[in-house]
Amino acid sequence: MKIRLNIFFIASILLCAAAISGENNESTEDSNTGESSLYYTAGRTSGRQMPDGTLVKNLSGGGKARHLDAFLEAEEGEYISNPSEIRFYGAASFKDSLRSLFADTLIYHETNLEAFAIGNVTVIESGRLLFADRVRYLKDLRYIEAHGNVVIEDDSTSSSIRGIKAVFNDSTGHGLIIGKPYLRK
Repeated sequence: MKIRLNIFFIASILLCAAAISGENNESTEDSNTGESSLYYTAGRTSGRQMPDGTLVKNLSGGGKARHLDAFLEAEEGEYISNPSEIRFYGAASFKDSLRSLFADTLIYHETNLEAFAIGNVTVIESGRLLFADRVRYLKDLRYIEAHGNVVIEDDSTSSSIRGIKAVFNDSTGHGLIIGKPYLRK
């Protein structure tokens, strides 16, 4: 009886210490392989299940996520299981092997490798900066679509261009500026 009580006491202390330390790590699983695909962590998490079975996890106290070579981070966020997306709010960042996106809000869809950056968006990639109100980034296609107050600064040509909308496809090397483009050298 004394041994069981000691084991219970030790287990209780360990569980309390884990709860107090507060960092919660969770991941989603690929139903075909059982492998973890989207991994996220936060200082604190709370969750609820919607009537349709969708799981919504609130992430607070600094949220981080990882998927393939992409790393996301922000002050707060939420994970929504259907359609498997993570939303980050407040000083949000997205970084992969090609570029970094910074915005007020970032939404990342795990299944189609698509990121949306909304509000005060900055995109940084080798020698080029892009500023816009909103950006859509299709990671696997290496495609960027920027909307609203678009400014692109290119260090390699010491120039900048402005427009209302910009579209770039790194796979083809083609880009387009729409809406009264203005080039400054």
